[in-house]
Amino acid sequence: MALYPHIHPFPEITKAHHDEHARANDALRSTQISAILCWTSPRDWTLDLQVVNDLLLSSGGIIGTVSPKNGDASLPNGGYLQDGQPKLFFCNPDFKWCTEHEQPRFAQGAFREALKGIWKHETQGMAELDYTIVGKPTHATYMYAERVLREYSESLGVTRGIDTVYMVGDNPESDIVGANTFRSPHGIQWRSVLVETGVHVPGSVPKHQPYHTAKDVKEAVEWALKEHAGTE
Repeated sequence: MALYPHIHPFPEITKAHHDEHARANDALRSTQISAILCWTSPRDWTLDLQVVNDLLLSSGGIIGTVSPKNGDASLPNGGYLQDGQPKLFFCNPDFKWCTEHEQPRFAQGAFREALKGIWKHETQGMAELDYTIVGKPTHATYMYAERVLREYSESLGVTRGIDTVYMVGDNPESDIVGANTFRSPHGIQWRSVLVETGVHVPGSVPKHQPYHTAKDVKEAVEWALKEHAGTE
């Protein structure tokens, strides 16, 4: 950290940070946790992995409890996740993301893989980790994005509808593959544009080929405007 201050993207997560921002609440001891929502890349992996694992092993989602069904081979999934434990949701599959550090850092997808490894060991391979994942490149995310774009277009009084959407992103394994594989139910054409200012390394061959590659977002937008003007 002294030599590379950005090697960890969240260096502020210390005991002092928790002391300043956290507060004890006895109600948590008897409050049922119904869902675990991972909305961003976790900050304190040791703490977060431990708490998520504790809840997945709990009885009825009560922190500090352990389900007596865990490890019961007569039950589905070896008895794991059969006792009202909270559902687990991830909003992003990205394994890495771009920060101030010179190489991309672990993101939410890496946390998910770490949790899956811990869960496999915890359950001795008896149980699958049940979770729901959304975000790029999942179909649901692009369906939602298209619906929002169509509704916004209609709110502006545009009557001709949308014929092309340009998806600009820096990650071939989420942004680009998502746009490449999405099939619009409304006949809208999605075109992927890869920028070289994030996860993608300029000069390298991306795993998923974009419709177009641009130096940065500004260049991507300018290209899209020219491209679309040529189809009018």
